[in-house]
Parts: sequence; C-alpha cells; structure tokens
Amino acid sequence: MTIDSKLLKLKDISPLQKLILGLIMNTHPVVLQLAGGYTNTCGEIAKELGSTRNRVRAEVDNLIERGYITCQVSLAYRVTNITQKLLDAMDK
Repeated sequence: MTIDSKLLKLKDISPLQKLILGLIMNTHPVVLQLAGGYTNTCGEIAKELGSTRNRVRAEVDNLIERGYITCQVSLAYRVTNITQKLLDAMDK
C-alpha cells in the first residue's frame, strides 16, 4: 500500500485514520466506481491493519463526523467514499 504524502502531513487526523484513508484511496478507481465506493467492512480493514474491529469502527465514525468520508450503511457492510473536504485539506 502506498499512502499519499499529502495525507501523511495532515495534523488533525490520527495515524490509524491515515492508514484507513490510505487503504480507501489506494483502491483502484475502476473498482471504486463499479462498487459505488470502498466496500470492505471494519473487520476486514482491522485485519489488514493489525488492529481491532471496534477501534477501526470508532475511527471511521470519527472520520464521518469530521466530514472526510461518507458511508452508506447496509445490513452487513458499508460503502465508503472520500469527500471533497478531505481532498481540499490535502491540497492546502
């Protein structure tokens, strides 16, 4: 996984949040377009990052509150997309 250096320089998000955003942003755009967004569950993200599901879920909820990502929650998964607010923060 490669993480954009602009994302790493953001001061207002935690290291775990940067890793989560890195996973989302590292997904190929065609896959995101066909799926409607990033579709891995918090448990799957936690396994990839070596964290716990509860911790990842809390960080994802925090990113939603800040307006950096949007999520459409369904029965067993959520579809996550990056917002323009995050992209603008990275371009500063």
